[in-house]
Formats: sequence, C-alpha cells, structure tokens
Amino acid sequence: MSERERIAVLGGGIGALSAVFALTQQPDWADRYEITVYQMGWRLGGKAASGVVSAAHGRVEEHGLHVWFGFYQNAFHMMRACYDALGRPPDHPMPTAESAFTAVHDHTFLEDGPDGWMPWSYRFTGDGTLPGAPAATGLPDSVPKLPGVWGTTHRVLSWVRILLQEHPRLTWLQRDGSWLPERPWKRGSATPLGGLALVDRLSDTLASAASRGSHRALVTGLSALRGALVRALEGPDPGVRRLRVMLDLSLTGLVGMLADRVPERGFRSIDDLDFRAWLLRHGAAPDAVDAPIVRTLYDIFFAYEDGDVDRPSVAAGATLRGMFRLLFGYHGAVLWKMNAGMGDAIIAPLYQLLERRGVRFRFFHAVEALHLDPTRRGVDAVDLRIQAVPVGSYDPLVLQRGLPCWPSTPRYEQLVDGDRLRDVELERPGHGSPLTLRRGTDFDRVLLAIPVGALGPICGELADASPRWRDMLAHLKTVRTQALQLWFTAPLEEQGVSWRSGMLASYVQPFSSWSDFSQVLDREDWPADRAPAYLAYSCGVLPEAPVGPEDSAEAAEWVHDTAVRWLEDHAGPVWPAMVGPDGFRWDRLYDPEDRVGRERLRAQYVRANTAPAERYTLSLPGTTRFRLAPGGSGFENLVLAGAWTDNHYTLSCIEGTVMSGLMAARAIDGRARRIVGEGDV
Repeated sequence: MSERERIAVLGGGIGALSAVFALTQQPDWADRYEITVYQMGWRLGGKAASGVVSAAHGRVEEHGLHVWFGFYQNAFHMMRACYDALGRPPDHPMPTAESAFTAVHDHTFLEDGPDGWMPWSYRFTGDGTLPGAPAATGLPDSVPKLPGVWGTTHRVLSWVRILLQEHPRLTWLQRDGSWLPERPWKRGSATPLGGLALVDRLSDTLASAASRGSHRALVTGLSALRGALVRALEGPDPGVRRLRVMLDLSLTGLVGMLADRVPERGFRSIDDLDFRAWLLRHGAAPDAVDAPIVRTLYDIFFAYEDGDVDRPSVAAGATLRGMFRLLFGYHGAVLWKMNAGMGDAIIAPLYQLLERRGVRFRFFHAVEALHLDPTRRGVDAVDLRIQAVPVGSYDPLVLQRGLPCWPSTPRYEQLVDGDRLRDVELERPGHGSPLTLRRGTDFDRVLLAIPVGALGPICGELADASPRWRDMLAHLKTVRTQALQLWFTAPLEEQGVSWRSGMLASYVQPFSSWSDFSQVLDREDWPADRAPAYLAYSCGVLPEAPVGPEDSAEAAEWVHDTAVRWLEDHAGPVWPAMVGPDGFRWDRLYDPEDRVGRERLRAQYVRANTAPAERYTLSLPGTTRFRLAPGGSGFENLVLAGAWTDNHYTLSCIEGTVMSGLMAARAIDGRARRIVGEGDV
C-alpha cells in the first residue's frame, strides 16, 4: 500500500457521497486517504439526480417524486453540515440548508367511497424547524433518539388517553370497565377498571415489561382496548370511521409487536410476512388493512412485484418500523420538499464541497466488472469503460438563476468530439474505450456504491466465490418506475380542489401520489409575462416487459400514452377545474409552443426508469436477511454502500442510504459514529 490509502469509489449516488462526506469530515482525512469517485455519465446522484434544461427555460427534470421525511435525522444533519462548510454568502440563491427545504404539514388521502372519491385530509403538528442537529453541535448528544418500540407505545397510549377524555363517542369508556377481560386488569379491584385507568395501568406496565421480557399482560390489555375503541366507533360517518381505522392500525401494530416479541427479536423477525398479512394475523379489520394510509405505504416504497399493482408485497417488519418512524419520529414537520431539483439542492452542494476538499471525480467512467485476486479474498482489478474524454478538466455544473445545477445533458462543448456524442446514451454502460484499475497501483480499497439492479454482470466473480453474494443477487428484487411532471397555466387555488395543498396520495395507479412542487418554479427561468403558475409531480411503478417495453425511448413513449389515458380518465377528483363538458382540458397545461389537445402533453415531462441502475430496490417478504452490511462484503478490501445494503432501515429511501454511507465510512476508518436509529430493534 502507498503511504495514503487509495480508495476507489464506484458510483456517485447518495450512498457514495454520504460515505465520502463522512470520511472527509475528519480533519486528518487527506493525510490518510486519496479518494477518487468514478461515475457513469455526466452527473452525480443516481436515482436522486436531476437536470435543468436550458433550452426549455431551465425547467427541472427529476427521476421521480422526491421528498424527505421528518425522521431523516442523519440525512438532514449531513446537509446542515454540508451547507455550513460551503459557507455560501447570504445573497446566494440557496445559502443554507434551511433555504433548501419547505415544511409540509398538510396531507390528503383519496378514498373511493359510495359517492365517489373523497378527500381524507390531515394536518400534522410541527413547528417547521429543520430536523438534524446543527453542524456546530454535532450528532452525539444534540439529536433526540427515535421513539423505538416502547416510545411508540407510550405515544399511542397518550393519544388514546386524549381521545378517551375528549371524543364524544369514547368518553363513556373512561369509567365503564364492562368490556375488559377479567384478568389481569380487574384482579383485586373493587370496581370495574375504566378506559383511562387501563391506559394508565398499561403505561405503568411498560417499563417492567421491557425489563423482564414478558408482554402477555400488555397484549391482553391492548387487545381489549382496541376492541372497545373499534366497537365504539362503528358506523357510516366518514370522520368516525377514519378515526377507527387509525386506532385499529396503531393498536394492532403495538399488539403484533409485543405478541411477536419484536422488542427482543427485532423488526426483522417478522420480515418473512407481508405487512398486510401480518396486520390481519393480529386482528386488524379488513377495511383498516385496505385503508388509504396503508395503500400509501405500498406506493411510497413501490412495493409491487414486477411493477404489477395487483401484487402488493412488502416486508412487515421493515414497513412497521417505517410507519412508526414516519408518524411518531418526525421533527419540525412530517415531510419536507426541496426548493429546487434534488440534484441542485442536495447533490450539487455535496459535490462542490467534496471537490473543494480534494476528492477526485472521474465522470464518464462506467464500471463493467470487479475481479478477485487468485486467493479470492479481495478485489484485484476493476474494469471500466471511458465513455467520454474532457478537453481539459470537466466542470459538470451550470448556473441557473445563480444556483449551481446539473444540466439535463452533458456539457458537450467540454468533451473531445462532443458533437459526435450527442447521439450516445451516456447513462447506460456499453460505450467507450476500456480501462482497468489495478490494486496497489490505482486503488487499495474499493467502495462499491452501485445499485443492486446493475450488480449482476459487475459482480459475477464475487457471486462465484461467495454464497452470500450469490444469494443476495438472487433474492433482492428491483422494480422499474415511471414519473410525470405537469406545468399548469393556473395556480392550484384555481384547480377547484377540495384537498389541502401538500401531498395527495392513495389514488388511481400508476399516478396515485401527487405533490405540489410550485416552489421549484422560482428556480426555473420562465418568461415573466408568460410563466406557468402551478407544477405537480407524480411517480409510480412501471410494469415489467413485455407489459411495458424495455428500450428507454419506447418505454418513455409508453409512459406518455399511459399519462394521456390517466389524465383523460382520472384527473377530475384531483383537479376538478381541469375537466370540462368535453373531457380533460388540455389547454390548461402550459405549453410554450401552444400545441392543441393531447399534443400539449409533449411540453410536459415523462420519464421511464428502466436502466439497471435506475431500478428501485424492493423489500419483499423473506428477502431482507439476504442484504449485505456495508462492512460485511466478505472480501478484505471491499466496502459497500447503498439503499440495497443491510443499513438497518432496509427500506429504500434517502435516510437508509445515508445510514449505509455512514456505516461504510466507519468500516473504512474505524472511527466511532453515532447513527441515529441504528440502535433500535
């Protein structure tokens, strides 16, 4: 090895960047390491990449609908520290992490009822304070722990206690204990134990139950409480029914966790079951299991095998952990939207800071294969393909209204024979001249941060040498996705909506979720006298071939045709004003070229994510145990990072990916790092 350890980082997504960020946060990192990031194509970010289109008024084009949840403590802390270290001036378009995000408190689920689709709206509490500790204070003591099993149980019981005191359908349960089982809650009581007393008794029992590992009494009491509340809230009234569903789901989650001894065995102990099947097993009502909030969880995690919306499937433990963190572990707001493209609010600042620190970036380097040494204990060589050669140094960013952004296409003027490359698809492998990196010359250690959907041909030798790699590649499944962005001529307030702004979910597939992203319009460069007034994003699963085409251009056209049918058939409940006597009002979609009818959709943005590296990693039942830990590749000089790793969260999202990156950094430098949420079950 050289005096400084040479680290070759393969892939430039969130997992890679968070690992490199954590390594370079140490003041002595440059004395210990040389870090080079090899990235296919012209931009970083992976599935979080975005691009601005200069020829289309700088509009932002995303891989999909990206939002950050309020429990993303590790991810928000990284971005706070990144922006602080960049030290952008106050007059910069995006000077701080706070300026990069907007809090979202209002969320609406659409529910198909006897009278048509009805909005089910919630306003979540929150003070709008950005999650994650400020960089100056650091993570160890300044970020509260996530609630975990016992903390979640306390929070649910506190909510039930308030309902027993305030809800007119439930106050009679405060004192009447006729619905309680005889044991253990009435033993020794001269009078029946009412609902409030039961809640207090359950709360008092939590600590002792946690210490001695016996949860039977809690399961009995929680089950009785659930039954009483569900019976008291029966009836057709929509508001009462929705409360019943939320109570049923929350208390069933607690009952199931305790009955299956999740506090001792971990969430993964129930991952062999689908989430819905697990809820039914523990007594949830069928209408609760099919409620909009449950369907939304499946939509968020693209939890449909082969992209088939009739085959929902996701691991119960991973989903339950995610649901409770989402509902009871958020800070500031339950959800946050970025005020620019994700590539520009998140990836560009990380790139600028890491490049300033001395990390080397090699764009247009597509990884083709990893080769093992003769002992099959470590990686000896990495085959790549150089897709393009810069004329000098390559500057990947452009300025869009003063904000550094990733362009939607390479900066061909900076490339040798750039005009010839305009017809080459540079975000897929296969083009260019070969290059082989050698251990001891070009690298000492490899950080593999390429999505699992692309690892089959890359890691063939690893699978041949390791049953764990063979099992991982065989059992971890991915899914294709599709995205749709619409620019409107009128603001949301003029669309005739009855739902609150924010996130809209649980509607008709594949565009079942929508978000108002009008805040991004300020970052685009539309004519002041003729600009769009409202911007909406959506995404969903894309069925596998042969249902949907494999070729990217054909797949994009397939998504376009799907979007036409969806808008003409289903836009009304989302935007009533977009539907008139003659059907969908295409003239209300913004089009600088003023096309007519369906052709105006050509001015919008559709995307088909079909490339292996673009596919989303699923958490199907029975598969989470096959994930490999960032520091557990089984090869001496190979560390892993990405949403597909055993990052403790095991649902593909930004937070889990950042956690994976932090674990990878720890595996490389051996430094202790507190990772929020890693210590729960």
